[in-house]
Amino acid sequence: MNKITPVESVAIIGGGTSGWLAAAYMSYKFPERSFTVVDKEQSRSIGVGEATLLGFQQIMYQCGFSPEEWFTEIDTTFKAGILFPGWGENESEVWHPFGFHNFEKEDHEPKVSLVDIWSQHKHLNFNEYGLTLCDLSVNHNKIHTEEINNYALHIDASKLVTFLKRELVKRKNVTSVDSEVIEVNRDSLDNVTNLKLLNETTITADLYIDCTGFKKVLGRDPEKVTLDGRLFCDTAIAAHVPYDDVDMEQVPYVISEQVDHGWVWKIPVQSRIGSGLVFNRSITDIEEAKDYFIKHWDNRISKDDLTVIDWTPHYNKNMWDNNVVSIGLSAGFIEPLESTGIALIIVGIEQLAFMLEPGYYTTKKQDYYNGLMEQYFNDAIDFVSMHYARSEKDTPFWNWVKDTYIQSEQHKFYEEQMQRTDRPLPTAGSGLFFGGLNWLIWMHSMGYTIGTSRMGIASDEALYHLTTIHQIQKDLISKMPTHSEYINYVNNEMNT
Repeated sequence: MNKITPVESVAIIGGGTSGWLAAAYMSYKFPERSFTVVDKEQSRSIGVGEATLLGFQQIMYQCGFSPEEWFTEIDTTFKAGILFPGWGENESEVWHPFGFHNFEKEDHEPKVSLVDIWSQHKHLNFNEYGLTLCDLSVNHNKIHTEEINNYALHIDASKLVTFLKRELVKRKNVTSVDSEVIEVNRDSLDNVTNLKLLNETTITADLYIDCTGFKKVLGRDPEKVTLDGRLFCDTAIAAHVPYDDVDMEQVPYVISEQVDHGWVWKIPVQSRIGSGLVFNRSITDIEEAKDYFIKHWDNRISKDDLTVIDWTPHYNKNMWDNNVVSIGLSAGFIEPLESTGIALIIVGIEQLAFMLEPGYYTTKKQDYYNGLMEQYFNDAIDFVSMHYARSEKDTPFWNWVKDTYIQSEQHKFYEEQMQRTDRPLPTAGSGLFFGGLNWLIWMHSMGYTIGTSRMGIASDEALYHLTTIHQIQKDLISKMPTHSEYINYVNNEMNT
C-alpha cells in the first residue's frame, strides 16, 4: 500500500552542520511550510568536516545566501584538490584535483580527457602533464583565478552553524528552540507523535528530521551496515592549529598525509589550520595517538587543545523510517578522507526536499530515498576504501589493513578497464560522487597500469596538446596571486 502523508510542518532535532543546513535549504525552498529547529543552547559542529566538494557555493545560494553574506564570516578559503603525501607508489604523493581538462573536437565523441591523451606519452610526469593545477597549487601556492569554478572550498563548520542559526531566526517560517528532547512519544505504528523537551514544551510535526549525530535521539534501533574489510579507521584526534606563517601554510588544497598510525589531515581556513590524526583505536592507544599527533606538529599544540572523536564506520539501512529521516551522523559516518561528510549531508537534504516538493510523501518515495542514499554511501565507501589498497608502510596499522582489505566490485571494474587498449579509458564512470577520472588518477598514482587510450588522436597531436597545456600552466605561475593574496582580495571585494 502506497500511503500518502501530507507535510506542512517539519521538526529538525539537533543543530550542527546537518541540522542548520537542512533548515536553511528547506525553509527557503518551501516558504509556505513551517520549520522548527530544536537545538541545544551550546550546539557545535563535531569539527571533522571542514572541507567541501564542488557545489557548496551553489548550495548556499539555494539556502538563500550569496557569498557576500558568508564568505568572510565562515573563514572560507579555496580548494583546488587534495594532496596525499605517502599514499602513492613507493610512498610518493597523490594529487587529486577537482578540475579536469577535456578536449572537444568535432570528430571525437565523447570528449577527450587529458588523461587519455597523456596515456600515449606515459614517459611524461603524470602530475605535471596529465593533471591540472598541481604545479601551480602545490609548488607555488597560487590560485588560477580564471578557473575558480573548478575550486571547492574550505570552511569553518562551527562558524557556518553560527551564521545559519543567526540568519534563519529572521525567517518567518523558522522557529528555533534552545532545548533538547527528553521524551519521544510514538503511536501504535511507531510514528513519532510528539516530543517532550527539557524546557517543558511539546513539539508536534508532520515530519521529523534527526540531526542529533551519533546519539540518534529519534531513531529506533536501526539496521546498521558495518564496513569491516572496507574501512579501517574509527577514531580521530583533532585540533585547531595556529598559523606560524599564514602565507606559506594557507595552501589552496587539503593535505591528507599517510603516517605510521593512519593518516593526518590539514585543512587551512582563514584564521587557522584544522587538523587531525585518523587511526584505529584497537591498534593505537588513544594516549599514544595524542603524543604522536603533538610531535607531528612539533609541539605547536598541547593535549589541552585536543578533541577525541570516535565512531564505528557504518551507515543505516533505512535512513527514512516512518516519519523520521536521519541526516548527517545519525544516518552514518564512514571517515573524513575525501571530504564526503558534508557532501553526504547535502545530498541527503537535497533528495529529501525533492521528495517533499508535492507537499506530501509516500511509502514508495521513502523506499526510493533509502535506496538512493545507500547508493551514495556505497559510492563514497568504495572510493575511500580503494585508497587503502596498496600501502607499502610496514607498521602494525598498515600491515593489518593489508591482511583485512576486501576489494570492491567498483575497484575490480576500474582495474580491468583501465588496462584495456581497445576502447577509451572509463573517464566518466557511473559514480554518484566520484567518476572514472577520480578512480584512474588515484589508481595510477598507486601503481596500477593505465593502458594506451584509443581515442583516434595521433601520437604527435597528443604530444602537442600535452606540451601546450603544460606551457600554459607554467606561464600562469608569474601571473596568478598566491592563495593568501587572493583571499585578501576576495574579502575586500565581499566587504565593499
